[in-house]
Amino acid sequence: MANTTFANLKISALRKAGNNYSANDATRLEMAGGIINDIMGLFQGLLKGHPFTLDIGNTVSTTSNQAYVDLTDTDIIEVYKVYQRVSNRALTQITYDQYITLAPDPTRFGGLPDMAWAPKVAIDVSGNCDWSLYLLPTPSSAITLYYDYIKNLRFTADGTSANSEFCKLPNVYDAWIYSEFKPLFYEIIDPSNTNLINRSRKDALEDRAIFMNLILSQATRPSQIASRREGMGYRFNQVETTPEP
Repeated sequence: MANTTFANLKISALRKAGNNYSANDATRLEMAGGIINDIMGLFQGLLKGHPFTLDIGNTVSTTSNQAYVDLTDTDIIEVYKVYQRVSNRALTQITYDQYITLAPDPTRFGGLPDMAWAPKVAIDVSGNCDWSLYLLPTPSSAITLYYDYIKNLRFTADGTSANSEFCKLPNVYDAWIYSEFKPLFYEIIDPSNTNLINRSRKDALEDRAIFMNLILSQATRPSQIASRREGMGYRFNQVETTPEP
């Protein structure tokens, strides 16, 4: 099973919405890309914390007597877990207020970190969010920290520069993307056709409930789905879920 490229998602979404287009129609394809990226943003909120949204086991090295470390990943939505293996424990994530209350002067406290505050520090010149981890106590030596984060599900651009990127969801969920795509597409190309738009919205909401059940059971094989449009109703086999981190 291979995840679908952005290029193929755009082409298939347009075809399934009944659109005849030329492969050279860059404007129509970029519009489709924008809609799909909006849909991926919707999925981001619906699936936050699901294993499909996580990037796990990343590492960063601390610096002796430096209270923070910078994270270099450019697709972080939220730092999810931080842990170290020196004493084999997860760091407790705290708020800024807690950090300041516990250590107004972090240089006065050194040792093995057991708490972390993860602020989004700034946006760089490419529009990426820069993230840092502030640690308590301040590391007294260089150690390896491990961290998991919620990744950005969107493609990096709407247009051709992102065509070779793969969707972060398995291709069994492509049909969900296509279902959500239709009403958004029809609102742009045929805004006066309220019957078509409302019907496709209704289908999209029904499919959203179905696919949310599928994704929470972590179904990843197309054979687990029977099409409602074949008159069979959607059916899926429950698969064992992964315990939350």
